[in-house]
Amino acid sequence: YFLEQGLLRSIRSGELRRLFLWHFAEEIEHKETVFKLLQSVSRSWLLRALGLAFSFGTFILSLGLGTLLLAGKTGAMRTTGFWNELLQHCGTREGLLATIVKESVRYLRPGFKPSLAESRTLLDSALAELERLGVERPIARPTSSARPMPAAFRERMAPGLQRVRRLQPGNPFFAAPIDGYDGAWVQSQGARKLNFCTYSYLGLLGHPRIEEAAQAAIARYGTGTHGVRLLGGNLELHEVLEDRIAAFFAREAAITFSSGFMTNLAVIAALVGRGDHVLSDKRNHASIVDGCRLSGAEVTTFAHNDMAELEDHLQRLPDDARKLIVVDAVYSMDGDIAPLAALIALRDRYPNSLLMVDEAHSLGVLGSRGRGIEEHFGCSGQIDVLMGTLSKTIPAQGGYIAGSRELITFLRFNARGFVFSAALPPTTAAAALAALDLIDSEGQSRRTRLMANLTYFVGRLRTAGFDVGSSASAIVPIILGSEALAFDMARRCNLENLYAMPVAFPAVAQGAERLRLNVTSDHLRVDLDFAVGVLIRARAAIEQATGQQLRLGPCVHKRCSKE
Repeated sequence: YFLEQGLLRSIRSGELRRLFLWHFAEEIEHKETVFKLLQSVSRSWLLRALGLAFSFGTFILSLGLGTLLLAGKTGAMRTTGFWNELLQHCGTREGLLATIVKESVRYLRPGFKPSLAESRTLLDSALAELERLGVERPIARPTSSARPMPAAFRERMAPGLQRVRRLQPGNPFFAAPIDGYDGAWVQSQGARKLNFCTYSYLGLLGHPRIEEAAQAAIARYGTGTHGVRLLGGNLELHEVLEDRIAAFFAREAAITFSSGFMTNLAVIAALVGRGDHVLSDKRNHASIVDGCRLSGAEVTTFAHNDMAELEDHLQRLPDDARKLIVVDAVYSMDGDIAPLAALIALRDRYPNSLLMVDEAHSLGVLGSRGRGIEEHFGCSGQIDVLMGTLSKTIPAQGGYIAGSRELITFLRFNARGFVFSAALPPTTAAAALAALDLIDSEGQSRRTRLMANLTYFVGRLRTAGFDVGSSASAIVPIILGSEALAFDMARRCNLENLYAMPVAFPAVAQGAERLRLNVTSDHLRVDLDFAVGVLIRARAAIEQATGQQLRLGPCVHKRCSKE
Protein backbone atom coordinates (compact mmCIF):
# COMPACT_ATOMS: atom_id res chain seq x y z
CA TYR A 1 0.00 0.00 0.00
CA PHE A 2 2.81 2.41 0.89
CA LEU A 3 4.61 1.65 -2.39
CA GLU A 4 1.46 2.14 -4.47
CA GLN A 5 0.96 5.56 -2.90
CA GLY A 6 4.52 6.53 -3.74
CA LEU A 7 4.87 7.86 -0.22
CA LEU A 8 8.31 6.37 0.44
CA ARG A 9 10.15 7.96 -2.46
CA SER A 10 11.02 11.11 -0.56
CA ILE A 11 10.67 9.97 3.03
CA ARG A 12 13.15 11.11 5.65
CA SER A 13 14.70 8.38 7.77
CA GLY A 14 13.44 10.08 10.94
CA GLU A 15 9.86 9.24 9.95
CA LEU A 16 10.41 5.49 9.62
CA ARG A 17 8.98 4.67 13.03
CA ARG A 18 5.72 6.40 12.16
CA LEU A 19 5.33 4.27 9.05
CA PHE A 20 6.15 1.05 10.87
CA LEU A 21 3.51 1.81 13.50
CA TRP A 22 0.70 0.72 11.24
CA HIS A 23 2.20 -2.67 10.53
CA PHE A 24 3.27 -3.04 14.14
CA ALA A 25 -0.27 -2.38 15.38
CA GLU A 26 -1.82 -4.82 12.92
CA GLU A 27 0.61 -7.56 13.92
CA ILE A 28 -0.06 -6.98 17.64
CA GLU A 29 -3.79 -7.15 16.95
CA HIS A 30 -3.28 -10.39 15.04
CA LYS A 31 -1.16 -11.78 17.88
CA GLU A 32 -3.81 -10.92 20.46
CA THR A 33 -6.45 -12.67 18.37
CA VAL A 34 -4.26 -15.77 18.08
CA PHE A 35 -3.58 -15.63 21.82
CA LYS A 36 -7.29 -15.56 22.65
CA LEU A 37 -7.90 -18.47 20.30
CA LEU A 38 -5.15 -20.50 22.00
CA GLN A 39 -6.58 -19.69 25.43
CA SER A 40 -9.97 -21.00 24.37
CA VAL A 41 -8.33 -24.29 23.34
CA SER A 42 -5.95 -24.78 26.26
CA ARG A 43 -4.52 -22.96 29.28
CA SER A 44 -1.12 -24.60 28.71
CA TRP A 45 1.80 -22.20 29.14
CA LEU A 46 3.79 -24.20 26.55
CA LEU A 47 1.05 -23.81 23.97
CA ARG A 48 0.95 -20.07 24.58
CA ALA A 49 4.73 -19.91 24.18
CA LEU A 50 4.59 -21.82 20.89
CA GLY A 51 1.79 -19.63 19.60
CA LEU A 52 3.73 -16.55 20.62
CA ALA A 53 6.89 -17.81 18.91
CA PHE A 54 4.98 -18.49 15.70
CA SER A 55 3.27 -15.10 15.72
CA PHE A 56 6.47 -13.27 16.65
CA GLY A 57 8.31 -15.10 13.88
CA THR A 58 5.79 -13.98 11.28
CA PHE A 59 6.14 -10.44 12.51
CA ILE A 60 9.95 -10.48 12.26
CA LEU A 61 9.65 -11.93 8.76
CA SER A 62 7.24 -9.22 7.69
CA LEU A 63 9.36 -6.54 9.33
CA GLY A 64 12.44 -7.83 7.52
CA LEU A 65 10.62 -7.80 4.21
CA GLY A 66 9.39 -4.27 4.86
CA THR A 67 12.93 -3.21 5.72
CA LEU A 68 14.27 -4.57 2.43
CA LEU A 69 11.54 -2.77 0.52
CA LEU A 70 12.36 0.44 2.33
CA ALA A 71 16.04 0.01 1.55
CA GLY A 72 15.35 -0.53 -2.14
CA LYS A 73 12.88 2.31 -2.38
CA THR A 74 14.58 4.99 -0.30
CA GLY A 75 18.12 3.89 0.48
CA ALA A 76 17.24 4.53 4.10
CA MET A 77 19.14 1.52 5.41
CA ARG A 78 22.37 3.19 4.34
CA THR A 79 21.75 6.03 6.81
CA THR A 80 22.55 6.08 10.52
CA GLY A 81 19.15 7.63 11.16
CA PHE A 82 17.41 4.39 10.15
CA TRP A 83 19.39 2.26 12.57
CA ASN A 84 18.97 4.82 15.33
CA GLU A 85 15.20 4.55 14.89
CA LEU A 86 15.41 0.76 15.03
CA LEU A 87 17.97 0.26 17.78
CA GLN A 88 18.35 3.54 19.69
CA HIS A 89 18.50 3.03 23.45
CA CYS A 90 18.00 -0.69 22.92
CA GLY A 91 16.89 -2.26 26.17
CA THR A 92 14.48 0.55 26.97
CA ARG A 93 11.13 1.42 25.48
CA GLU A 94 12.75 4.00 23.19
CA GLY A 95 13.99 1.62 20.48
CA LEU A 96 11.51 -0.04 18.10
CA LEU A 97 13.17 -3.45 18.34
CA ALA A 98 13.28 -3.36 22.14
CA THR A 99 9.64 -2.31 22.22
CA ILE A 100 8.63 -5.22 19.99
CA VAL A 101 10.39 -7.74 22.21
CA LYS A 102 9.03 -6.24 25.44
CA GLU A 103 5.48 -6.06 24.15
CA SER A 104 5.67 -9.67 22.99
CA VAL A 105 7.20 -11.23 26.11
CA ARG A 106 4.44 -9.84 28.33
CA TYR A 107 2.06 -12.35 26.71
CA LEU A 108 3.79 -15.07 28.74
CA ARG A 109 3.07 -13.48 32.11
CA PRO A 110 0.68 -15.46 34.32
CA GLY A 111 -2.83 -14.09 34.18
CA PHE A 112 -2.10 -11.76 31.28
CA LYS A 113 -5.15 -10.83 29.22
CA PRO A 114 -4.63 -9.08 25.89
CA SER A 115 -6.60 -5.94 25.11
CA LEU A 116 -7.44 -5.21 21.50
CA ALA A 117 -8.07 -1.62 22.56
CA GLU A 118 -4.34 -1.13 23.09
CA SER A 119 -3.40 -1.99 19.53
CA ARG A 120 -6.44 -0.19 18.17
CA THR A 121 -5.13 3.06 19.64
CA LEU A 122 -1.73 2.44 18.05
CA LEU A 123 -3.27 1.62 14.70
CA ASP A 124 -5.54 4.66 14.71
CA SER A 125 -2.60 6.88 15.63
CA ALA A 126 -0.55 5.57 12.70
CA LEU A 127 -3.43 6.04 10.27
CA ALA A 128 -4.00 9.56 11.55
CA GLU A 129 -0.31 10.30 10.92
CA LEU A 130 -0.62 8.98 7.38
CA GLU A 131 -3.56 11.30 6.79
CA ARG A 132 -1.48 14.20 8.06
CA LEU A 133 1.21 13.26 5.53
CA GLY A 134 -1.38 13.39 2.76
CA VAL A 135 -2.12 9.69 2.35
CA GLU A 136 -5.77 8.73 2.06
CA ARG A 137 -6.88 6.42 4.88
CA PRO A 138 -7.47 2.92 3.49
CA ILE A 139 -10.94 1.43 3.97
CA ALA A 140 -10.27 -1.88 5.69
CA ARG A 141 -13.80 -2.52 6.92
CA PRO A 142 -17.31 -1.19 6.29
CA THR A 143 -17.62 2.44 7.28
CA SER A 144 -20.48 4.09 9.11
CA SER A 145 -23.68 4.67 7.16
CA ALA A 146 -24.07 8.08 8.81
CA ARG A 147 -24.66 11.06 6.54
CA PRO A 148 -21.40 12.86 5.66
CA MET A 149 -20.72 16.06 7.56
CA PRO A 150 -21.72 19.19 5.59
CA ALA A 151 -18.78 21.11 4.13
CA ALA A 152 -19.34 24.21 6.27
CA PHE A 153 -19.13 22.16 9.48
CA ARG A 154 -16.13 20.21 8.23
CA GLU A 155 -14.40 23.53 7.63
CA ARG A 156 -15.12 24.61 11.21
CA MET A 157 -13.85 21.28 12.58
CA ALA A 158 -10.74 21.12 10.39
CA PRO A 159 -8.28 23.07 12.62
CA GLY A 160 -9.19 21.00 15.68
CA LEU A 161 -8.90 17.72 13.78
CA GLN A 162 -5.56 18.74 12.29
CA ARG A 163 -4.25 19.47 15.76
CA VAL A 164 -5.35 16.04 16.99
CA ARG A 165 -3.76 14.32 13.98
CA ARG A 166 -0.55 16.23 14.61
CA LEU A 167 -0.33 15.36 18.31
CA GLN A 168 -1.84 11.88 18.47
CA PRO A 169 0.64 9.70 16.54
CA GLY A 170 3.69 10.36 18.70
CA ASN A 171 1.79 10.41 21.99
CA PRO A 172 -0.14 7.14 22.39
CA PHE A 173 -0.15 7.66 26.18
CA PHE A 174 -2.50 10.64 25.79
CA ALA A 175 -6.06 9.53 26.65
CA ALA A 176 -4.96 5.88 26.75
CA PRO A 177 -7.39 3.81 28.87
CA ILE A 178 -6.61 2.95 32.49
CA ASP A 179 -7.02 -0.76 33.20
CA GLY A 180 -6.99 -0.53 36.98
CA TYR A 181 -5.95 1.34 40.13
CA ASP A 182 -3.54 0.21 42.83
CA GLY A 183 -3.16 2.91 45.46
CA ALA A 184 -0.87 5.56 44.01
CA TRP A 185 -0.34 3.50 40.85
CA VAL A 186 -2.37 2.81 37.71
CA GLN A 187 -2.22 0.14 35.04
CA SER A 188 -2.14 1.68 31.55
CA GLN A 189 -0.69 0.64 28.18
CA GLY A 190 0.35 -2.68 29.69
CA ALA A 191 2.53 -1.04 32.33
CA ARG A 192 2.24 -0.10 36.01
CA LYS A 193 2.69 3.66 36.31
CA LEU A 194 3.00 6.03 39.26
CA ASN A 195 -0.11 8.19 39.12
CA PHE A 196 0.16 11.99 39.30
CA CYS A 197 -3.11 12.68 37.46
CA THR A 198 -5.58 11.77 40.17
CA TYR A 199 -7.95 14.08 42.07
CA SER A 200 -8.10 11.62 44.97
CA TYR A 201 -5.97 13.91 47.12
CA LEU A 202 -6.72 12.07 50.37
CA GLY A 203 -6.52 8.62 48.76
CA LEU A 204 -10.20 7.80 49.35
CA LEU A 205 -10.75 6.22 45.93
CA GLY A 206 -11.28 2.51 46.51
CA HIS A 207 -11.77 2.88 50.28
CA PRO A 208 -13.71 -0.21 51.46
CA ARG A 209 -16.24 1.81 53.50
CA ILE A 210 -17.14 3.89 50.45
CA GLU A 211 -17.49 0.84 48.24
CA GLU A 212 -19.63 -0.94 50.85
CA ALA A 213 -21.94 2.08 51.03
CA ALA A 214 -22.31 2.14 47.24
CA GLN A 215 -23.08 -1.59 47.12
CA ALA A 216 -25.68 -1.24 49.87
CA ALA A 217 -27.33 1.56 47.89
CA ILE A 218 -27.57 -0.67 44.82
CA ALA A 219 -29.17 -3.41 46.89
CA ARG A 220 -31.81 -1.00 48.22
CA TYR A 221 -32.44 1.41 45.32
CA GLY A 222 -30.92 -0.13 42.18
CA THR A 223 -28.45 1.55 39.85
CA GLY A 224 -30.39 4.66 38.86
CA THR A 225 -33.32 6.95 39.60
CA HIS A 226 -36.67 7.31 37.88
CA GLY A 227 -36.07 10.84 36.64
CA VAL A 228 -35.51 14.39 37.79
CA ARG A 229 -35.75 15.20 41.49
CA LEU A 230 -39.00 17.18 41.15
CA LEU A 231 -40.75 14.48 39.11
CA GLY A 232 -40.31 11.15 40.87
CA GLY A 233 -36.53 10.97 41.18
CA ASN A 234 -36.17 12.29 44.73
CA LEU A 235 -34.77 9.65 47.10
CA GLU A 236 -34.42 9.84 50.84
CA LEU A 237 -30.72 9.26 50.23
CA HIS A 238 -30.48 12.53 48.27
CA GLU A 239 -31.95 14.50 51.13
CA VAL A 240 -29.69 12.81 53.68
CA LEU A 241 -26.65 13.72 51.55
CA GLU A 242 -27.74 17.34 51.20
CA ASP A 243 -28.37 17.65 54.92
CA ARG A 244 -24.91 16.19 55.54
CA ILE A 245 -23.27 18.69 53.15
CA ALA A 246 -25.09 21.58 54.82
CA ALA A 247 -23.97 20.45 58.27
CA PHE A 248 -20.41 19.82 57.05
CA PHE A 249 -20.10 23.47 56.00
CA ALA A 250 -22.31 24.92 58.79
CA ARG A 251 -24.95 26.11 56.34
CA GLU A 252 -28.73 26.06 56.53
CA ALA A 253 -29.22 23.92 53.41
CA ALA A 254 -27.56 22.38 50.35
CA ILE A 255 -28.53 21.14 46.89
CA THR A 256 -26.79 18.58 44.64
CA PHE A 257 -26.45 18.50 40.86
CA SER A 258 -25.51 15.80 38.37
CA SER A 259 -22.00 17.21 37.82
CA GLY A 260 -19.75 19.99 39.00
CA PHE A 261 -19.76 21.55 35.55
CA MET A 262 -23.56 21.56 35.53
CA THR A 263 -23.60 23.14 38.99
CA ASN A 264 -21.71 26.24 37.88
CA LEU A 265 -23.63 26.49 34.62
CA ALA A 266 -27.03 26.25 36.28
CA VAL A 267 -26.41 28.34 39.39
CA ILE A 268 -24.72 31.33 37.77
CA ALA A 269 -27.45 31.46 35.09
CA ALA A 270 -30.13 31.30 37.81
CA LEU A 271 -28.64 34.06 39.98
CA VAL A 272 -27.87 36.70 37.35
CA GLY A 273 -29.20 37.65 33.93
CA ARG A 274 -29.47 40.47 31.44
CA GLY A 275 -28.69 43.79 33.11
CA ASP A 276 -26.73 42.17 35.95
CA HIS A 277 -22.95 42.01 36.37
CA VAL A 278 -20.53 39.11 36.93
CA LEU A 279 -16.92 39.75 37.97
CA SER A 280 -14.82 36.69 37.20
CA ASP A 281 -11.14 35.86 37.75
CA LYS A 282 -9.35 35.33 34.42
CA ARG A 283 -8.18 31.86 35.49
CA ASN A 284 -11.56 30.58 36.61
CA HIS A 285 -12.56 27.08 35.53
CA ALA A 286 -14.26 26.64 32.15
CA SER A 287 -17.54 25.76 33.86
CA ILE A 288 -17.58 29.18 35.51
CA VAL A 289 -16.69 30.88 32.23
CA ASP A 290 -19.49 29.06 30.40
CA GLY A 291 -21.96 29.73 33.22
CA CYS A 292 -21.21 33.44 32.98
CA ARG A 293 -21.77 33.40 29.21
CA LEU A 294 -25.00 31.42 29.53
CA SER A 295 -26.41 33.83 32.12
CA GLY A 296 -26.66 36.73 29.70
CA ALA A 297 -25.21 39.07 32.34
CA GLU A 298 -22.45 41.53 31.54
CA VAL A 299 -19.22 39.70 32.35
CA THR A 300 -16.07 41.53 33.46
CA THR A 301 -12.85 39.62 34.05
CA PHE A 302 -10.05 40.77 36.31
CA ALA A 303 -6.40 39.73 36.38
CA HIS A 304 -5.71 36.61 38.40
CA ASN A 305 -6.06 37.28 42.14
CA ASP A 306 -5.71 41.02 41.48
CA MET A 307 -7.92 42.64 44.12
CA ALA A 308 -7.01 46.18 43.06
CA GLU A 309 -8.36 45.57 39.57
CA LEU A 310 -11.47 43.87 40.96
CA GLU A 311 -12.19 46.89 43.16
CA ASP A 312 -11.65 49.22 40.22
CA HIS A 313 -14.36 47.35 38.31
CA LEU A 314 -16.71 47.35 41.31
CA GLN A 315 -16.32 51.09 41.73
CA ARG A 316 -17.59 51.65 38.20
CA LEU A 317 -20.86 49.75 38.77
CA PRO A 318 -24.07 51.33 40.15
CA ASP A 319 -24.85 50.57 43.79
CA ASP A 320 -28.29 49.19 42.92
CA ALA A 321 -26.94 46.78 40.26
CA ARG A 322 -26.77 43.08 41.11
CA LYS A 323 -23.11 42.01 41.24
CA LEU A 324 -21.82 38.42 41.47
CA ILE A 325 -18.12 37.95 42.27
CA VAL A 326 -17.05 34.41 41.35
CA VAL A 327 -13.65 32.74 41.88
CA ASP A 328 -12.06 29.35 42.39
CA ALA A 329 -10.82 28.53 45.88
CA VAL A 330 -7.84 26.61 44.49
CA TYR A 331 -7.05 27.18 40.83
CA SER A 332 -7.01 23.87 39.00
CA MET A 333 -4.04 24.57 36.72
CA ASP A 334 -1.84 26.59 39.09
CA GLY A 335 -2.60 25.23 42.56
CA ASP A 336 -2.65 28.70 44.14
CA ILE A 337 -5.37 29.94 46.50
CA ALA A 338 -7.82 32.83 46.17
CA PRO A 339 -7.34 35.70 48.72
CA LEU A 340 -10.63 35.06 50.51
CA ALA A 341 -10.36 37.76 53.19
CA ALA A 342 -9.85 40.46 50.55
CA LEU A 343 -12.73 39.11 48.48
CA ILE A 344 -15.07 39.19 51.48
CA ALA A 345 -14.02 42.76 52.27
CA LEU A 346 -14.76 43.90 48.71
CA ARG A 347 -18.08 42.06 48.70
CA ASP A 348 -19.08 43.87 51.91
CA ARG A 349 -17.88 47.25 50.69
CA TYR A 350 -20.07 47.34 47.59
CA PRO A 351 -23.87 46.99 47.95
CA ASN A 352 -25.91 44.25 46.26
CA SER A 353 -22.89 41.97 45.83
CA LEU A 354 -22.72 38.19 46.26
CA LEU A 355 -19.56 36.09 46.56
CA MET A 356 -19.50 32.65 44.93
CA VAL A 357 -16.50 30.35 45.44
CA ASP A 358 -15.81 27.03 43.68
CA GLU A 359 -14.31 24.62 46.25
CA ALA A 360 -13.64 21.78 43.76
CA HIS A 361 -9.95 21.37 44.66
CA SER A 362 -9.96 22.59 48.26
CA LEU A 363 -12.59 20.37 49.92
CA GLY A 364 -10.80 17.94 52.23
CA VAL A 365 -7.43 19.52 51.46
CA LEU A 366 -7.52 22.99 53.05
CA GLY A 367 -8.41 23.69 56.67
CA SER A 368 -7.61 21.83 59.87
CA ARG A 369 -10.75 19.69 59.43
CA GLY A 370 -10.83 19.72 55.64
CA ARG A 371 -13.66 22.27 55.42
CA GLY A 372 -11.88 24.14 52.65
CA ILE A 373 -10.93 27.74 52.04
CA GLU A 374 -13.18 29.29 54.72
CA GLU A 375 -11.56 27.21 57.45
CA HIS A 376 -8.12 27.79 55.91
CA PHE A 377 -8.50 31.57 56.33
CA GLY A 378 -10.68 31.49 59.47
CA CYS A 379 -13.68 32.98 57.63
CA SER A 380 -16.31 30.30 58.23
CA GLY A 381 -19.80 31.07 56.95
CA GLN A 382 -18.74 34.13 54.92
CA ILE A 383 -19.19 32.78 51.36
CA ASP A 384 -22.69 33.41 50.01
CA VAL A 385 -22.71 30.70 47.36
CA LEU A 386 -20.40 27.85 48.36
CA MET A 387 -19.95 25.49 45.42
CA GLY A 388 -18.06 22.21 45.33
CA THR A 389 -17.81 18.86 43.59
CA LEU A 390 -18.30 15.25 44.63
CA SER A 391 -15.69 13.95 42.16
CA LYS A 392 -12.32 15.13 43.50
CA THR A 393 -11.41 14.40 47.13
CA ILE A 394 -14.82 12.77 47.37
CA PRO A 395 -14.55 9.85 44.90
CA ALA A 396 -18.04 10.00 43.44
CA GLN A 397 -19.75 12.28 40.92
CA GLY A 398 -21.77 15.49 40.99
CA GLY A 399 -21.70 18.99 42.40
CA TYR A 400 -23.34 20.90 45.22
CA ILE A 401 -24.20 24.35 46.52
CA ALA A 402 -24.31 25.09 50.26
CA GLY A 403 -25.88 28.29 51.52
CA SER A 404 -28.91 29.87 53.11
CA ARG A 405 -32.25 28.05 53.00
CA GLU A 406 -33.65 30.94 50.94
CA LEU A 407 -30.92 30.50 48.30
CA ILE A 408 -31.24 26.71 48.12
CA THR A 409 -35.04 26.82 47.86
CA PHE A 410 -34.76 29.30 45.00
CA LEU A 411 -32.24 27.10 43.15
CA ARG A 412 -34.30 23.96 43.67
CA PHE A 413 -37.12 25.42 41.59
CA ASN A 414 -35.26 27.77 39.26
CA ALA A 415 -31.84 26.29 38.39
CA ARG A 416 -32.50 24.60 35.05
CA GLY A 417 -29.61 22.17 35.50
CA PHE A 418 -31.39 20.82 38.58
CA VAL A 419 -34.99 21.01 37.38
CA PHE A 420 -34.33 19.27 34.07
CA SER A 421 -31.48 16.85 34.89
CA ALA A 422 -31.81 13.33 36.25
CA ALA A 423 -31.06 12.86 39.94
CA LEU A 424 -27.73 11.53 41.21
CA PRO A 425 -27.57 7.71 41.04
CA PRO A 426 -28.01 6.10 44.47
CA THR A 427 -24.50 4.63 44.35
CA THR A 428 -23.03 8.09 43.84
CA ALA A 429 -25.02 9.68 46.65
CA ALA A 430 -24.15 6.87 49.07
CA ALA A 431 -20.45 6.99 48.15
CA ALA A 432 -20.34 10.77 48.69
CA LEU A 433 -22.07 10.44 52.04
CA ALA A 434 -19.57 7.81 53.21
CA ALA A 435 -16.65 9.95 51.98
CA LEU A 436 -17.79 12.95 54.03
CA ASP A 437 -17.82 10.73 57.13
CA LEU A 438 -14.28 9.53 56.30
CA ILE A 439 -13.03 13.11 55.94
CA ASP A 440 -14.19 13.61 59.52
CA SER A 441 -12.75 10.37 60.89
CA GLU A 442 -9.56 9.91 58.84
CA GLY A 443 -9.06 13.25 57.14
CA GLN A 444 -6.62 14.79 59.60
CA SER A 445 -4.02 12.02 59.34
CA ARG A 446 -4.39 11.86 55.56
CA ARG A 447 -4.03 15.64 55.23
CA THR A 448 -0.90 15.55 57.39
CA ARG A 449 0.71 13.05 54.98
CA LEU A 450 -0.51 15.02 51.98
CA MET A 451 0.98 18.32 53.16
CA ALA A 452 4.27 16.65 54.10
CA ASN A 453 4.42 15.13 50.62
CA LEU A 454 3.59 18.45 49.00
CA THR A 455 6.28 20.38 50.90
CA TYR A 456 8.93 17.78 50.09
CA PHE A 457 7.96 17.42 46.42
CA VAL A 458 7.77 21.15 45.66
CA GLY A 459 11.09 21.71 47.45
CA ARG A 460 12.84 19.04 45.40
CA LEU A 461 11.39 20.33 42.12
CA ARG A 462 12.47 23.91 42.83
CA THR A 463 15.95 22.74 43.82
CA ALA A 464 16.14 20.87 40.50
CA GLY A 465 15.30 24.07 38.63
CA PHE A 466 11.68 23.45 37.67
CA ASP A 467 9.16 26.28 37.72
CA VAL A 468 6.17 25.25 39.86
CA GLY A 469 4.65 28.71 40.03
CA SER A 470 3.04 29.72 43.31
CA SER A 471 1.33 26.43 44.10
CA ALA A 472 0.12 26.16 47.69
CA SER A 473 -2.08 23.08 47.37
CA ALA A 474 -1.97 19.50 46.12
CA ILE A 475 -1.77 20.71 42.49
CA VAL A 476 1.82 21.21 41.30
CA PRO A 477 2.37 22.61 37.79
CA ILE A 478 5.60 22.12 35.86
CA ILE A 479 5.41 25.21 33.65
CA LEU A 480 7.03 24.70 30.24
CA GLY A 481 5.56 27.35 27.94
CA SER A 482 5.30 25.21 24.80
CA GLU A 483 2.76 22.62 23.66
CA ALA A 484 5.40 20.55 21.89
CA LEU A 485 7.62 20.61 24.96
CA ALA A 486 4.75 19.68 27.30
CA PHE A 487 3.79 16.68 25.17
CA ASP A 488 7.41 15.60 24.77
CA MET A 489 8.02 15.78 28.52
CA ALA A 490 4.83 13.84 29.23
CA ARG A 491 5.73 11.21 26.62
CA ARG A 492 9.15 10.65 28.14
CA CYS A 493 7.64 10.47 31.64
CA ASN A 494 5.17 7.80 30.54
CA LEU A 495 7.96 5.81 28.90
CA GLU A 496 9.54 5.61 32.37
CA ASN A 497 6.19 4.72 33.98
CA LEU A 498 5.44 8.12 35.47
CA TYR A 499 1.76 8.75 34.68
CA ALA A 500 1.73 12.46 33.87
CA MET A 501 -0.28 14.38 31.28
CA PRO A 502 0.36 17.60 29.35
CA VAL A 503 -1.95 20.58 29.76
CA ALA A 504 -2.33 22.81 26.72
CA PHE A 505 -4.75 25.32 25.20
CA PRO A 506 -7.65 25.79 25.88
CA ALA A 507 -7.13 24.48 29.43
CA VAL A 508 -4.36 27.08 29.80
CA ALA A 509 -3.41 30.09 27.71
CA GLN A 510 -1.10 29.57 24.76
CA GLY A 511 2.43 30.00 26.04
CA ALA A 512 1.50 28.65 29.47
CA GLU A 513 1.56 24.93 28.59
CA ARG A 514 2.67 22.61 31.37
CA LEU A 515 2.54 19.28 33.10
CA ARG A 516 0.15 19.17 36.05
CA LEU A 517 1.19 16.82 38.86
CA ASN A 518 -1.31 16.12 41.63
CA VAL A 519 0.21 15.00 44.93
CA THR A 520 -1.79 12.67 47.20
CA SER A 521 -1.55 11.23 50.68
CA ASP A 522 -0.94 7.81 49.08
CA HIS A 523 2.40 8.84 47.61
CA LEU A 524 5.45 7.57 49.48
CA ARG A 525 8.71 9.48 49.77
CA VAL A 526 10.31 6.98 47.38
CA ASP A 527 7.52 7.68 44.88
CA LEU A 528 8.22 11.41 44.98
CA ASP A 529 11.95 10.82 44.53
CA PHE A 530 11.20 8.56 41.56
CA ALA A 531 9.03 11.24 39.96
CA VAL A 532 11.66 13.96 40.36
CA GLY A 533 14.30 11.65 38.88
CA VAL A 534 12.13 10.91 35.85
CA LEU A 535 11.46 14.62 35.26
CA ILE A 536 15.17 15.45 35.47
CA ARG A 537 16.06 12.68 33.00
CA ALA A 538 13.28 13.74 30.63
CA ARG A 539 14.54 17.33 30.66
CA ALA A 540 18.12 16.17 30.06
CA ALA A 541 17.05 13.96 27.14
CA ILE A 542 15.17 16.82 25.50
CA GLU A 543 18.14 19.15 25.97
CA GLN A 544 20.45 16.57 24.43
CA ALA A 545 18.11 16.00 21.48
CA THR A 546 17.61 19.72 20.78
CA GLY A 547 21.05 20.94 21.74
CA GLN A 548 19.47 23.71 23.78
CA GLN A 549 19.04 24.22 27.49
CA LEU A 550 15.40 24.36 28.54
CA ARG A 551 14.38 27.59 30.23
CA LEU A 552 12.19 26.28 33.02
CA GLY A 553 12.85 28.96 35.58
CA PRO A 554 10.88 32.03 36.70
CA CYS A 555 11.42 33.80 33.35
CA VAL A 556 9.08 31.30 31.69
CA HIS A 557 6.48 31.63 34.43
CA LYS A 558 6.60 35.41 34.28
CA ARG A 559 5.98 35.38 30.56
CA CYS A 560 3.26 32.77 30.77
CA SER A 561 1.45 34.55 33.56
CA LYS A 562 0.69 37.61 31.46
CA GLU A 563 -2.98 37.71 30.53
